[in-house]
Amino acid sequence: MTEYSISRDAFRSVCADARGIEHGSAEYAADKDRAEKTGKHGSRQGEKRAGAPGGAMTEEKSGRNAAGMPGKSRKRGRNPLAVMCSLTGTLVLAALVLACLPMVMPGLLGFGAYTVVSGSMEPAIPTGSLVYIAGAEPEGIKTGDIIAFHGGEGSGAVITHRVVENRVVMGEFVTKGDANSAQDMKPVPYSDFMGRVAWTIPEMGRAAAVLTSREGKIAAVCAVAAAVLLQVLSAFLDRGRGGTDRDR
Repeated sequence: MTEYSISRDAFRSVCADARGIEHGSAEYAADKDRAEKTGKHGSRQGEKRAGAPGGAMTEEKSGRNAAGMPGKSRKRGRNPLAVMCSLTGTLVLAALVLACLPMVMPGLLGFGAYTVVSGSMEPAIPTGSLVYIAGAEPEGIKTGDIIAFHGGEGSGAVITHRVVENRVVMGEFVTKGDANSAQDMKPVPYSDFMGRVAWTIPEMGRAAAVLTSREGKIAAVCAVAAAVLLQVLSAFLDRGRGGTDRDR
C-alpha cells in the first residue's frame, strides 16, 4: 500500500475550505427560503387587493366593455305622438305669423297698408290687392306716379290713382284711374295727399280684411291657444315616455 503524508498546515487549509463551503450552502438555502416566503406573501396581498370590495371597477360602473372601450349608452327616442303635436303647433304658429307679417312689418318701417276694393286701377293694381304707401313730398311727385289720397271731406275713403299732372303752383294733382276713360272730375289738393304707392301684393288685401275683422281676430286667438296646448301636450307625452323608460 502506498502511504500518503500531509503536513499540518495543508490539513488545516483543507478543513477551512470545507467549513466555508458548508457555511455558503447554508446561506444560500436561507436566502432561497426567504425569497419563497416573500413571493407567497406578495401573491396573497395581490389576491386580497383584487378581491376587495370596490377594489376593481366593474363593467357597469366604469362604463366600459370587455375590450376596455367605452360602452355605448342607448338614447331614448321621442314619443311619435308628442313629435306630431309639437310639429302641428309649430306649423300653426308659423302660418299665423306669416299671415300677419305683411300687415305688421310695413307699419314698423313707416309704410301705410291699405286694401284695394275697386277696379279703377286694373290691371296695374287688381281688386283685393294690398298696397303700401310711403310718405313723400307732394312737390316731388312726377307724372305717372301712383298716389294715395283721401276721397273727400267726410268720406273716409282712400283712393289710389295715377298722376296725370302735378300743378305745383296751385298745390294740386290731376289724377286718373287706369281703368277709367276720363280724368277725375276734381283735382286733388295737396292737403288730401297721403303718399306714393311703393309696392303692391295681389290678393293679400282680402286676407288682411279677414284677419282684421272681428271673426278673424277671434280665429287668430283660438289658433294661438291651440298651438300652445299642443306644445304642452307634447311635453307631457315626452315626460310620460321618459318615466316608462326609467321603469324598464
